[in-house]
Amino acid sequence: MYWNIDLLASFEFPFPSSNKIDEDNYASLADIKTIELPEGGIINIELESDEYAYMQDKPAMEMVKVIGIGDDINPFISTGQDLFNFGNSHLALKLKLPSAVFNRPEFQLKYLKDIGDNDTPMYFKFLIDLNNNDQYEYVEGFAVIDDYDVDVSDQTIAYIKLKHVPIGDNNLNLPSPIINPIAKAAWNFAEAIYQD
Repeated sequence: MYWNIDLLASFEFPFPSSNKIDEDNYASLADIKTIELPEGGIINIELESDEYAYMQDKPAMEMVKVIGIGDDINPFISTGQDLFNFGNSHLALKLKLPSAVFNRPEFQLKYLKDIGDNDTPMYFKFLIDLNNNDQYEYVEGFAVIDDYDVDVSDQTIAYIKLKHVPIGDNNLNLPSPIINPIAKAAWNFAEAIYQD
């Protein structure tokens, strides 16, 4: 099941969209529209959302929706919703972009900017069923991007292939199976909260 961002509460998805009209409407929903003065005058108030180009010293970014998981980006073949099964790491993510991009450099400039390498990994936040009983938890973390591409037939679709991580902490430098970093973050989160 893929989650519709529009149906999530603001505390579940506190990230603004790129739709200025919607954001202006959201900004004015809960605030005062008019003030009546004791002398009989009226002050009408119209609000609009703030626009940010930077957050501290970093360019403002936009969270995008993951609509598929696969093993590779070229060609992308969906593997369902599993982040891991033995033999495959499912490192490729299919993304739905809010606005079209026509090539790799434009996708890099508009959406990835300077994130994705070892020094500036990509932030992720997934709603994951950790124990297969339809009780979902948010799992957050960081991943390094291995490769990316855009869909030539639908310019609002892009693909990111994540760099794999070892399944264990590998402190002993022993061979370790490689996995999706989102799966590893989910296992670490589950281990921390489901200790019996």
